[in-house]
Amino acid sequence: MPAVRLPRRSPLTVSQAVGGAMVVAISVLLALPALQYAGLNMDEGLLLLYPELVLRGAVPNRDFVMSYGPGDMWLLAAVYSVAGVHVAAERLVGLGFHVLIALAVFAHASRWGPIIAVLAGIITATLLIPLGAVAFAFVGAVALVLWSLRLTSARSSPGTVALAGLLAGTAVLFRPELGPATAFAVLPLALALDRPRAKALLAGAAVPLALFAGHAVVAGPPALFDNLVLGVFRWGAARYLPLPGPDPLLLGTILVADIALVIAAGLASRAERSERSRALVGLAIFSLLTLPQALQRADLFHLVSAGTLPIALFPVAAHILLGRVGRPVAAGRRELAAVAIATLLVTAGAPGIVSRAMFIEGPRAIGVEPVESYPVRHRGRVWYPLRLAADFSRTPIGSAESAGELAETLADVERLTVPGDRIFVGLLDLRRTYVGDTVIYHLLPQLVPATYYLEMAPGSTNGPDSHLAADIATADVLVLTSRYDGWSEPNASQLPGSDAPNIVVRERFELRARHGTYSIYVRRPAGP
Repeated sequence: MPAVRLPRRSPLTVSQAVGGAMVVAISVLLALPALQYAGLNMDEGLLLLYPELVLRGAVPNRDFVMSYGPGDMWLLAAVYSVAGVHVAAERLVGLGFHVLIALAVFAHASRWGPIIAVLAGIITATLLIPLGAVAFAFVGAVALVLWSLRLTSARSSPGTVALAGLLAGTAVLFRPELGPATAFAVLPLALALDRPRAKALLAGAAVPLALFAGHAVVAGPPALFDNLVLGVFRWGAARYLPLPGPDPLLLGTILVADIALVIAAGLASRAERSERSRALVGLAIFSLLTLPQALQRADLFHLVSAGTLPIALFPVAAHILLGRVGRPVAAGRRELAAVAIATLLVTAGAPGIVSRAMFIEGPRAIGVEPVESYPVRHRGRVWYPLRLAADFSRTPIGSAESAGELAETLADVERLTVPGDRIFVGLLDLRRTYVGDTVIYHLLPQLVPATYYLEMAPGSTNGPDSHLAADIATADVLVLTSRYDGWSEPNASQLPGSDAPNIVVRERFELRARHGTYSIYVRRPAGP
């Protein structure tokens, strides 16, 4: 039987090169102001603290609680080992995630035309704005999966296919719960590979999965199971937000885009047995299987995290649907119609994000509008304290008052401690552990964290099996805050846990200083 000759890969065209460069430029432009935005004291604080602890020899899950895989922390640790532990280094990694996602979406959509591809890339860059330039593990995992799907090709060399497998496996190393979604997304493309390429794909994926297995051995299977499996059930009820959530319009837009993408992928796969149709099926599967990320906590952050992909690919879906449903539209008109419909959907479905891109991020990126920023500098490190909105919603607005409180608190902790002392950072009422100022650990690197619970996770940190009280008893200094006392969500995060940590504070520590919402406690002198 004669060998089947596969068509040669078409070289990169001028329009693709120009379009890709345009998408990269816009993605960087829209994310650039976020390098100086106020940050989330716990969420981003973890991305600064955990990798540094890894560099000091700590093991995630064994030495500190962590609800994700170690991949993102290992990547940031590698970056910090070269660039130093700095918020700018972390945010540049996050900016890189944004660029990779936008460029991957462009690369996938380019199979349906350059105009559609550029629009898809711009939509991606726009919708990612609310995430800020933060190196979140989920965002990094999405970037890895999208590029894995783009590189998995029957026309690629075995080395390229192995790289695709490596990226897919690394995505699972970032976020293990994405394992099923990643596997099912890659499957339509993998089934078209010949034996050498299929083996290369599996070999590439095996490398990061082997690293994850090694991490499980070092961290200890019980600790890993407790953090990654049992923790999901403990924290789920305390993080869930009832549907439709605070932004039902955006949620509805995501659902419409997801349905359109699934239908379009099905139509495309029936009409043609091509690489682009198989990739579109994979993208639709991944988009559908990551939808629970948005549904389990339908705030703006999670909606954007899980909903950017289907909305960004809506131009492709509209292009296919216009050609398959009802009276087919001519190719030229179809592309323009798809662009118009997709633009209308995004503008109507996410008006706040679109207007923010046009009138805030764009002008700030080119220097027309200033970035409102109040940095706190301590021990060569920088942080941008957040001004909390009345409803505690996420906002990038800085606060001079918060910056002043934090700077004074750090100065007093320095005065009351010596290097090597143990520090605990938490809430003033430790029966509730729904959020915390983890970034303070990062800003005081000469002190040793006194607890396993560096992340305040409701249902876990204050759960029945928690050893938080015993951890606090080992500390030399405590920084407790009432900053989040007004935090209230319609879920189990409002349920108080044990009063034992508060009892330890009252019996073994005394108040030494107070700066706004921050209170500093030191260990009481030992009795005679």
